[in-house]
Amino acid sequence: MGEGRHSRIFARAYWFARWQNSVNRVPVGMLSDGSGAARPKRRTPGNSAAETRLQSLLTLVAAPMIQQRTRSDAGFTVANPEHERVSAPAFLRWVMTQQERFELVDGQIVRMMAGARQSHNVVTSNLVVALSPSAKRQGCRTTSSDTAVGTGPRSIRFPDVVVDCGPSDPTAVKASRPTLVVEVASPGTSAIDTTDKLDEYQAHEDIRVIVFVDPDVVSVKVYR
Repeated sequence: MGEGRHSRIFARAYWFARWQNSVNRVPVGMLSDGSGAARPKRRTPGNSAAETRLQSLLTLVAAPMIQQRTRSDAGFTVANPEHERVSAPAFLRWVMTQQERFELVDGQIVRMMAGARQSHNVVTSNLVVALSPSAKRQGCRTTSSDTAVGTGPRSIRFPDVVVDCGPSDPTAVKASRPTLVVEVASPGTSAIDTTDKLDEYQAHEDIRVIVFVDPDVVSVKVYR
């Protein structure tokens, strides 16, 4: 996708933020390319007790024990096999059978925060609607958080919005050529979104634009 295509898609995200701003009657949000922004320091999750109820995960990784590490401030839980890490294909086969949301981070299966706020869901839905016409004209597809994005041999993310410009495959779980990804912040996830996920997305050879939206302050940050 060329710069002109990117500009049209980003413009929709920007004007959506302004529209959302006027509805909520709060100060106009920030639109930034992310340059010069302070990056939060990464923190290591603390350890907690082993959780015995993840029988399906035990079967998947064939590990004798799973060590549970919880990070309450980030809204996720890491199920960390002691002796084996999970491959991306194995994770995708497994995650499609689950009701909860999970991501794969360097071979570790991460349970994501459940119960997103209504504002998060509204922003995500409106972005999909706003981006879809422009993406379709360019031969791309706009999907929601059910579309996986591979960010490494053992890492899989599920952005809130994905513009996929690769070959269409109705049976595919993973985006074939994700060109634009959007993360809509939830309480406690902003630090992870703008550090770990940003690094992974920027290292992806196909992703040209990364957008972070914070509904609470009506902020849109664009990294190109």
